[in-house]
Amino acid sequence: MSAAAQSSGSRTLVASIAGGLARHFRVQILPEGESTWRLFATYKNAEVATVCAQRLAAEGITSRVVSVRPLLPFGTWPAKPLPSSWRA
Repeated sequence: MSAAAQSSGSRTLVASIAGGLARHFRVQILPEGESTWRLFATYKNAEVATVCAQRLAAEGITSRVVSVRPLLPFGTWPAKPLPSSWRA
């Protein structure tokens, strides 16, 4: 996963990943005195993740929201169409 570092919950970072994970939003916290972000919560909805980050910020906890999505739009990988027997 790659993303630019951000120390505020006011904006959403975007990270791209390979594979079949559904898009989701991670709330990460940066514990005082540490340099590594830690996963706090995961949400399907950006607004809910943002509210969580805002509540953490109100408590003085450094947080950020990371939007995690596949590298390619759904259905574009593999490049060749799947055999009809694989389709639902």
